[in-house]
Amino acid sequence: MISRNYYTWTHSKCDLDNKGAVVVLNPVLTQIVAHTPPKDQRQARVLCLGMTTIFRINIEYLTSGSLTHSHLMFIFPFTLPRTLTPSSLCSFSRRHEWIHRQNPKVRTGKLDQMIVCPASALKFNDGTISVILVAEVYPNGVVVAGVCWILAFASHGSYKVVVNHAPFQRQSFDYQTQLNSSIMVIGVLVSSLLFAGIASSQQTTYDYIVVGSGPSGIVMADRLSEAGKSVLLIERGGPSTALTGGTDTPPWSTRTNLTRFDIPGMFDTMFSGSNQYWWCKDVSPLAGCLVGGGAAINGMQYWYPPDAEYSTSNGWPSGWQSVSTYVDKLKARLPSTDIPSKDGKRYLTQIHDVIKSLLDKQGYSELTVNNSPNTKDKIYGFTAFPTQGGKRTGPMDTYLKTARARSNFKLVTNTNVLAVVRNGAQITGVRTDNSALGTNGIVSLTSKGRVVLSAGVFGTAKILFQSGIGPSDMLSITASNPTSSQYMPPSSQYINLPVGMNAKDSPSITLTFAHSSVPNYSWGSVWSNPPSADASQYASQQAGILAGNSYDVSFWRPYTGSDGIKRYVQGSAHGGGFGFASGLFTVYMYITQGLTSTGRIGIDSSLRGVVLKNPWLADQAEKTVMTNAVTDVLSTYQQVSGLQLISPSSGTPVSTHVSNTVGGSNHWTSTTRIGTISSPLKTSRDDSEIQPIDNLFIVDAGIHPGMPMSNPFGSFMVMAELAAAKILGLAGGP
Repeated sequence: MISRNYYTWTHSKCDLDNKGAVVVLNPVLTQIVAHTPPKDQRQARVLCLGMTTIFRINIEYLTSGSLTHSHLMFIFPFTLPRTLTPSSLCSFSRRHEWIHRQNPKVRTGKLDQMIVCPASALKFNDGTISVILVAEVYPNGVVVAGVCWILAFASHGSYKVVVNHAPFQRQSFDYQTQLNSSIMVIGVLVSSLLFAGIASSQQTTYDYIVVGSGPSGIVMADRLSEAGKSVLLIERGGPSTALTGGTDTPPWSTRTNLTRFDIPGMFDTMFSGSNQYWWCKDVSPLAGCLVGGGAAINGMQYWYPPDAEYSTSNGWPSGWQSVSTYVDKLKARLPSTDIPSKDGKRYLTQIHDVIKSLLDKQGYSELTVNNSPNTKDKIYGFTAFPTQGGKRTGPMDTYLKTARARSNFKLVTNTNVLAVVRNGAQITGVRTDNSALGTNGIVSLTSKGRVVLSAGVFGTAKILFQSGIGPSDMLSITASNPTSSQYMPPSSQYINLPVGMNAKDSPSITLTFAHSSVPNYSWGSVWSNPPSADASQYASQQAGILAGNSYDVSFWRPYTGSDGIKRYVQGSAHGGGFGFASGLFTVYMYITQGLTSTGRIGIDSSLRGVVLKNPWLADQAEKTVMTNAVTDVLSTYQQVSGLQLISPSSGTPVSTHVSNTVGGSNHWTSTTRIGTISSPLKTSRDDSEIQPIDNLFIVDAGIHPGMPMSNPFGSFMVMAELAAAKILGLAGGP
């Protein structure tokens, strides 16, 4: 007997070397419904310790008459990892042994074969513990698998089983048994460790497949599912915030389940540490590969776009100008705040106060910036954040939250979309690296379904290249690569479009100042060693310094260049971190709306996303504008008591500093610019559909034809709101 109140089931008919058996259903579960006698398929609702997610699983009992202990287990129908095939499954085992066992007597009649992979025995106390991996392969190719621990006791006594598998915290369970030489079978649910999702015997088709759960993709998926369409949202990375299933909490946050992606003050810690799993591994510039994309890891400067940003003069086709309606939609779902602390107080305002003294002398005015988004002429204000209740919310905890509540919406994570599946001009689905989603990882559309690529500038471009869409040199690279070539259509179906061309990114110049009033707050170390008072205040109240981050204040001013083009320059002040000495802070200056310099992005021979041609200040008129803007900002610094200029150093001409230090802001746009890839003839359209493809759309930063007025992710969410309405309004859809 078992001394704990876990549900048990004794199956006396199984042949376990003529010995009885006690089956303990998942000791890491606090609740489960056991069934006796066993049924072919029954439902059980389980609640996992330390988690709020409720899984619904099928428990299938094997009922053939001659089973060994290897087969006596509960099969949890979670699919195998996408990287595994039946021939590689035993990579989990040191012995690399397969046993194929036909089971025609299984009552359901669906089982084609059983694959049992015994792992090496691990010594454990006075007994021996083995991990047994079992897979069932059905004729239709669906694979379900489960893991059990077989604990064989040499004699009766007391033993401790330590469960230390993701996603559970380390937990101990004490058992007392009086079963001489008997076998205890302990099922362990390890869905996040070994399995990618729930298997289905019938492949599901979708009205819309949205690729990428960044700011645009999440908004698209929510609005499409809100309209009653069946939607699959595919994310190549894993969860981020606690609400999305994230569990990466800082070591000091013992009173909350908030992760590094929930806590605004963690921004600077994203760039340090040995396991920066949130960055895409196949893109040279930093890009977020997790639920929320860049919105989960950026500096959270959240600005509503002005009307002028979506004007025809900024490259948008006619029909995209009613932006205020969609700004209001965004504000209703995700309002901004420039007081992020839950207690309504401002913290660390010293840099703001210094910048105020600097800019007031130049005729600037202070505003609550998002209250007047159309005003960007010599204004400044506190940074606006997408936070609620002291937490980073963004699209993850707003739009995604409502989408996930709908039965016609599904999110799949840790799944990489390799290409769209097409027959000439017709898209029939997407090919992924997750075989659980369908044969060869293919997910299919309904007869009138559509695919929306929202994988970001570099991610979308790579998918298009691997789908036979793009410039000939990029298609040559993918066609010659043994991996990507298998995804591509025949060369007769290639579509030569300027994907990756016309790339824009705001050029950035850094100024460094020192002022005695500015504290040396070490933002980079708050993951492991924040000031104890700040950690305590945030953990208990979601208030204080850590409810904000290192960005304090931003400002804007327009400049008209020698070419007659009006360009806007934004400045953002950043304090602490990066090993700064006490009193130092930086001002980053960018050219935003009106930007004309372009470059090119693409892939290299390893299929890694790279910048092929830098775009920064390629236009001489733009270099002059940046030089003038920096000169203006520095013109009054000596009038601010105690303010010192560290960089550029004394005697360095501003023009030289601009030329020698210009870099990017990682705010890429225009690589699949609307009106240039919409047709081989580059004719403008009023939607984001690729022509001559019938049902493939792009809705991410790449379609923006210009540069947003400010840090862009708020604008990209507005763009997605507008695009969703347009796509739903097109004829011929689902």
